[in-house]
Amino acid sequence: GAIKNILTPKTPKYANEILNVGKNLAEKGSKLRDTAINTAKEFGKKVDGTKIVKAVEEWGKRAKNANPTQKSAIQKILSAAKNTYKGKQLKVDTAKNLWDDADAGYTAAGRTANTIEGGYHGAVRGILRKELDRVAPGFEKGTGLIREGLKKEKLLKPIRDSLSRADIKE
Repeated sequence: GAIKNILTPKTPKYANEILNVGKNLAEKGSKLRDTAINTAKEFGKKVDGTKIVKAVEEWGKRAKNANPTQKSAIQKILSAAKNTYKGKQLKVDTAKNLWDDADAGYTAAGRTANTIEGGYHGAVRGILRKELDRVAPGFEKGTGLIREGLKKEKLLKPIRDSLSRADIKE
């Protein structure tokens, strides 16, 4: 009621723009990132898999010290990473898909409090972010815009939905 009384009979001219700023920012970031990836693909850019292995090995050293009872599980992860990535040149879209998987894995591991898995995915995600931005300039800026947009959208979407339900339109 109170919001409706303030905004009736018509929301301010820029309300729609303001209420969609998060969504628009995320879309802008997504387009920027997609353009960066597609341009890098066109130029045949590759991501060095050995850099992934080095990042995972660095994580492994720290993880073994922090989790001495999990050394064998960590070693299995290290061996799998070496076998999968060492000496390989990954296509940009393959690296981007791997980054997406690592990002999702990092988030999922955090929800289940699996520090070993989360640490591994965090290491892969971190090195791929750097390497993707190196071969596809704009990747990190796009990712940052998406992150910022999603943060704003988390606040603005419920407001937008509430106003929509109250039939308050521009």
